[in-house]
Amino acid sequence: MWNDTVIESLRRTNNKRLDLSDYGLGDFEIDSDRVGVLNKVLNTLKYLPLDERSTLVEDLPSILGVAKPSGLMMMDDQLKTLYKKGMGIGGHTVNHPILAKLDTQQARQEIKDGKQYLEEVLGERITLFAYPNGKPGQDYQQEHIDILKDLGFNAAVSTAWGAASEKSDLYQLPRFTPWDKNIPKCLLRLEKMRYSSLEKRL
Repeated sequence: MWNDTVIESLRRTNNKRLDLSDYGLGDFEIDSDRVGVLNKVLNTLKYLPLDERSTLVEDLPSILGVAKPSGLMMMDDQLKTLYKKGMGIGGHTVNHPILAKLDTQQARQEIKDGKQYLEEVLGERITLFAYPNGKPGQDYQQEHIDILKDLGFNAAVSTAWGAASEKSDLYQLPRFTPWDKNIPKCLLRLEKMRYSSLEKRL
């Protein structure tokens, strides 16, 4: 995934600055706020056209004076092992683009090729999908939902914050992350989200 290359390149560099002026993205002081710079770069790159994003991501390790990161993603055998042990696997496109930034044919191809690849690796039909970045109405549109239905997906998750209920749109399921390290706080957050979901059903 392109964003992992960006994250690892910024994490490993000893450079104090990141100059992306030649790409029209400005000059950043890494030393003072590495995480802040990372978030700015990722949030900018994700909305660039695919070819522009690919070029910059390919150049970034060299700009930062580090070797291009490798081995960041699972291999096919690891994916098969996860699946055989009961982990659900869903589609997520090939290049992780913002679907709303592509024309309809490009978006369809990204979704279709990702689905076909996973089905070839696992030998099973892929019926679930997660929208890249996943903000409803911003990162994907109704046309992308229609593409999923046409390609045989049964459901999809967005990044809309919430818990799903029987009233939820199967192709725009909400979700949330209970990030707390403290177990009681985590359980409280889960219960709060469950209660919020119950309220919406009434």
